[in-house]
Amino acid sequence: MENKLNTSFYVATILLLAVLTIEIFQFKDHYRIGMLLSIVALAFVRPLPIQQWTFIDWTLSIIVAYDLVLCFYASCAVPAVYNMIFSFYGFTVYLIVRKLLAAGKSLNLFQVGSYLPIGAALILTVCSFIIFRNSVLEAGFTDTYHFRFLFRPLGYVTNVWAEILLVLLGWICLIRRYSSIFIFLTIVTILLSFSRGAYVALGIYLVIWIAATKSAKHWKPLLAVFAAIAIIAILFPTEMKTTLRMNATVSQQRSSEWRINSTYAAWEIFEKHPILGYGNGSYTLVIDESLNQDSTVPFTTFAPNIIIKLLIEKGIIGIIPYLLLLVEIIGIALSRRKDENTWIIIATLIALSTKEMAQSTMFDIPFVWLMFFILLAFLQRQAPEPEICELAKDRKSYLIPGLLLTVYGGGILFINLDSQRYNIPGNRIPYLVNQGMECAKNYQEIKQDIYAEKAISFLKKAQKYSPRDVQLTYLLSQLYLQTDKMDQGYCLLENLAYDYPNNSLYSWAFGNVCYQKGLLKKSINPLVKAIFNNPRLLTMQQVKEWKNNDSAFYHELKKEIYRYSTQHLQSPSDLARYGYIMHWFGDYASATKALRKAVEALPSLTTSWRLLGEEKKYRLLKFGALKKDIFSTDAIKEPEITNQLLLDMVYKTKFYKWYGVEFEY
Repeated sequence: MENKLNTSFYVATILLLAVLTIEIFQFKDHYRIGMLLSIVALAFVRPLPIQQWTFIDWTLSIIVAYDLVLCFYASCAVPAVYNMIFSFYGFTVYLIVRKLLAAGKSLNLFQVGSYLPIGAALILTVCSFIIFRNSVLEAGFTDTYHFRFLFRPLGYVTNVWAEILLVLLGWICLIRRYSSIFIFLTIVTILLSFSRGAYVALGIYLVIWIAATKSAKHWKPLLAVFAAIAIIAILFPTEMKTTLRMNATVSQQRSSEWRINSTYAAWEIFEKHPILGYGNGSYTLVIDESLNQDSTVPFTTFAPNIIIKLLIEKGIIGIIPYLLLLVEIIGIALSRRKDENTWIIIATLIALSTKEMAQSTMFDIPFVWLMFFILLAFLQRQAPEPEICELAKDRKSYLIPGLLLTVYGGGILFINLDSQRYNIPGNRIPYLVNQGMECAKNYQEIKQDIYAEKAISFLKKAQKYSPRDVQLTYLLSQLYLQTDKMDQGYCLLENLAYDYPNNSLYSWAFGNVCYQKGLLKKSINPLVKAIFNNPRLLTMQQVKEWKNNDSAFYHELKKEIYRYSTQHLQSPSDLARYGYIMHWFGDYASATKALRKAVEALPSLTTSWRLLGEEKKYRLLKFGALKKDIFSTDAIKEPEITNQLLLDMVYKTKFYKWYGVEFEY
């Protein structure tokens, strides 16, 4: 019997290590195999009997149960189901680790075994940074700070990877055995992220760790810490100094401004629906109207901080269990204040929270979420109780793995249903949009009014189900135009262009409709704004047609673009767009002057380098630092903008994020 139990714990531990490996290396699959493996592992060891659950166990169960409830009224059903699966995923791993700790089985295998994927990830990070830096220097730049977005270790955005590394640092310190080399590598890679939030979080962690634990005062880990800091400071003084200055560069200032603006905008959205929130995964949709209708600002899926993320998506009711969890963690910290492991975990959680207050990514990254649950399990570690293994004979202990398997199966089935072919409750938008487009095509082919009416009906239903998706109004306007209802399309586009003047998609479409209706003077202003916000619109076929067939209108448009652009040069991005426009119109002296000034302040402006003839720098920013032979590929020709490409640039990523399928229009 003892051998059978040991085998069960051994198998569960191997599966758990496989799960962590899958998540840290981001193996992509639509079926979340990692969760299935964790459920199998839990079935092998069976969870602790419910009568032995702690307050934290019950609080976490409430959190995951609420995430299940959120799926039924969330603004974005597919992201809500994904988040629910991640939530149950973390809870499953938590139950496994709780059982391993309580039984005292396979812990050494789990902790030391985790060094294998962690070590591989750290080495790959260092190697990829060397390649990244060499590419940046070969392109002609002098430092790497402004190009951190090109450094994507294991496919992660740099800020996200820095958060993973902070959690790994705490985990490595918790293991202790053979930890010095791993501490050194982890701190090196955190510092190489040149992330302001990561630097602050790392500083907080090190202060608590060194002050509160005896193990940190041993010469090996201390040497590892100071050696890592010294090496990075010596090798990369410019980048480190820029990071520590916090708000010195234009990119840092823009980032800080974005966080402030996002927080204010999100708070206004929260006040409209404070009790229940908008549902998991809905942040980008509900904030879209306020923040993501500006063509000059890049789209991001991350919230500015974890508090905003929780309030928007879970509401006041949903944030209460997290507050209870915080109280329970503080209680454990006070009751075990002489325990080193407790202080290591507390330091890690504080560092993680600090990083989350700079940009919230934990709920979007499975590995961080799993490690958060694992640390909570270790926070409650007590002396092993071997008799717990005997309780596992009860068949009722299979109930929880069975429920988890049911939730997993239902969630995966919902996510993988073909929502473009079937009208799925909770995710009707892809089907309605697809049907509307099909009916519009049928109308254009055979000109029967029934198809026009059906097309418009489908899009209006889509608006009803997702009223916060502004882009659906644009699609409806295009359906009106395609079905010969120009007046209705004109009214919708006029409202869109007025409400969102910095959205080049709406302004361009409205300007074109005005031109088609003969309202030439009225068309100038929206067209000018659209072109200034997205100068690549000058490559549109319509511009060529105006130049060749309506020279008077073209010259008037050109004159107004000159006038408007010279009055709106407030940032390096404005200068870059102005330089593009001047270059297009043949004013190379003005273009070069503006472009040089723009890249001096913001060296990451891709197209500006091409216009300045800096081909290597352009290729680096265009293709990335890790792509093979980026400096020896054939010449690049920028594709001409089309109406379809313009729509895809604005909507494709959002549509997939909100509805779980590719946007096909």
